[in-house]
Amino acid sequence: MAEGPGTLIGRYYTNFSLLGGQRYEDTDLARIIMNASQHQPGMLDGMNAVQDKLDVPADDVFAAVSRDKGKGMVATVKSLLDAYGSVPYGWPYAATLACIGHLYGSDRITLTLDGKPVQRSEAARLLRETKKQDSIRVDLPRVFDTRKVSQLRDFARDFLGLTAADLPSNAIDLAEAVTMRLKREAESLTQLRVRNARFGFVQQLDKAIEKINYASGMGEDWLLGDFTAQETENGSEELLEFKEDVIDPIVAFLNGSQSRILADGLEWLKNNKPNIDYVSGTTAASLYQSAEQLANDPNIFRKTNKFKTAIDDLRKATDATIQTERANALNDVEDIRARIHDSTEYQHATQAAQTKVETELDQVAERMQRIPFIYNMRESVHELSERTYPQLINTLAASAPRPKTALADEAQTPSTTPTDTNIPESWQEETPRVAVSFATISRPHTKDALETKDDVDDFLDAYRRELIAAIENGKKILL
Repeated sequence: MAEGPGTLIGRYYTNFSLLGGQRYEDTDLARIIMNASQHQPGMLDGMNAVQDKLDVPADDVFAAVSRDKGKGMVATVKSLLDAYGSVPYGWPYAATLACIGHLYGSDRITLTLDGKPVQRSEAARLLRETKKQDSIRVDLPRVFDTRKVSQLRDFARDFLGLTAADLPSNAIDLAEAVTMRLKREAESLTQLRVRNARFGFVQQLDKAIEKINYASGMGEDWLLGDFTAQETENGSEELLEFKEDVIDPIVAFLNGSQSRILADGLEWLKNNKPNIDYVSGTTAASLYQSAEQLANDPNIFRKTNKFKTAIDDLRKATDATIQTERANALNDVEDIRARIHDSTEYQHATQAAQTKVETELDQVAERMQRIPFIYNMRESVHELSERTYPQLINTLAASAPRPKTALADEAQTPSTTPTDTNIPESWQEETPRVAVSFATISRPHTKDALETKDDVDDFLDAYRRELIAAIENGKKILL
């Protein structure tokens, strides 16, 4: 009874025996794909019994896919299941899927769904989904020049730093991996460029980023074909040259300690530009010119040590001038202090007024210690001499008791204006003079130039009248 159906099946499904009596389950599919992908050519026979059993029926499926390809047709998982489930095969559903998975795992066929390659990790699940089987196309891998594939692999190693273990053996998967890493490289360089935008030389990365983006957007066929040709624009040779000449030196510099040295030097040069004009000597001018030229040099990242030397020498010259200017400014403050101490206003002022003046002079001296720019020091000294000094004298004068003086003309007609009965009519308060700086007195304009003795006399006489007019107006002129 058992032999009868077996004989009948054998005569009706003549190709059923290709399965070799091996049973397959849906749950075996992921393992079959993985085993096929790990099987290396040249493996000794008998090392994998399941794979050995699959080789024969899988070859038949491969031949069927090849025949469809020759007729201009593309098989689907559904069409293969239908073909191998009927006469003369009669294969179980799981057996046909096992053959498809075996071929896919060993890269003998390709599977695409909606125009996109099926990923290895998703293949087993998608092959079992009955609703997707009619949409999964089964095709033969595109044949690429092995030399081009090898060159792309070398590029991935040299440009992207990938090892053999990082790169798929399948040509399309290799191209996809290179595409993905090129995009990642462009993103990394873009971020590095943005973070270091203060350095002008990073603009050189823009062209490299543009070329990398171009290559990553051209697709797998181009990467496995024209990309590695020497004459190809934006090809592998051009990218490797950019890597050697531009990318690697700049990236190494920005990620190294010298970038901090350069940043500090550029910052100092920018912040101290106002002081450079006050540094005397041709040496300082030459140092500044050299430092500025290096700062604008697109290859400054190769000349950091030279730039640092120029900045250090210029800093010494500038600091020496600043110290001299600060010492002169502090001497001017103390000179004003001494003159105030010698003034009658200070001698007659209240203790509170004297303390207030001393505090203000101390604050001026303290500000002088913190001022970084020479021109600000000179402005502060000018402000002290022309405005603050007279104001302090006036403050002291205002605090002193005002003496009473008799009226100059006792015989003049008595005023009819009512007066306070407590204040004698013959006495009034003496109005203190207002202290002003000598520089505030307008200089007369007698001539455009003094050429003779008479010109000098005329000028001095006119100046004398200006000074007398100021005194008559209640001013006290500080020299």
